Amino acid sequence: MGRAAEEEALGPEAAAGWELPAKVVMALATVGFARLLFLDHGFAILTPDYFLYMTAAFFATALAFGSLVRVHYQRYEIAGWTEECPPFGFLMSFFIGNVWVWPLLWLTGKQMWELPSNEAYTLLLREMDNPVVECLIFTSLMGLMLKDFVVLADYPSPLFAAHHVGVVGIMVSLYFCAIRGIPALAFAAVVAEAGTNFFVAFVLWKSTWRAYLFGMTLSNAIFLWVITLVFMNNEGNKTVAVLYAIGLALICGRMVVMVNSVFPNSSDPKARKKPSKLD
Repeated sequence: MGRAAEEEALGPEAAAGWELPAKVVMALATVGFARLLFLDHGFAILTPDYFLYMTAAFFATALAFGSLVRVHYQRYEIAGWTEECPPFGFLMSFFIGNVWVWPLLWLTGKQMWELPSNEAYTLLLREMDNPVVECLIFTSLMGLMLKDFVVLADYPSPLFAAHHVGVVGIMVSLYFCAIRGIPALAFAAVVAEAGTNFFVAFVLWKSTWRAYLFGMTLSNAIFLWVITLVFMNNEGNKTVAVLYAIGLALICGRMVVMVNSVFPNSSDPKARKKPSKLD
């Protein structure tokens, strides 16, 4: 039985099963996020406790929102859908991604503009005066990745798992390891997620393919430029060498997916289907 037929056979219970957990998680996340914003949590920045606390706060908030999106959009369908992950998964990423990316892109871009170039590419996290934005990026990305593992647990994908495990590993390394160029790498992480937003929009609305081509190509070019300069300023650092290799693999994978998605093989019957819109 195919995925679509299997979901149809499940009936409304498939979404209803998430309703109570979503409400419970939303209530807990509201309390936790209010504490995060308005109360002193008592953890010093750059400590393991701070990292775990912030990751948990963002995970709970994203999980609550993602669960509610699943409840309300699980039955939505898009004609000709071929992705392993259902439409609601991409809708969830689109909503969260656009709220997350653009403010942080402005903040990190502004910092990159104001810092001397040698500092942007040579500063350690613990050498920065107030690395709140950088810690926010690293811990929130951790929370978002962990949220996907929970909300999309019944849609397993090796490529999805490899990507998310890789991102988690990178975020942990950037926070805890002695890596120079943290301001630039925080900017690069947000730039990469901006490219992902263009991909998600394209999957949902094929008419955005021009924006996808432009946005993803620009994202990859900036990402490559930044991580290469950081790599050059961390000569002999084996951790950075591994992260650089992962970054190059990520760029290659994103470009291959983009080309295959926008210019599919004309002999593939799926490629001849007209772009569809969300019902």
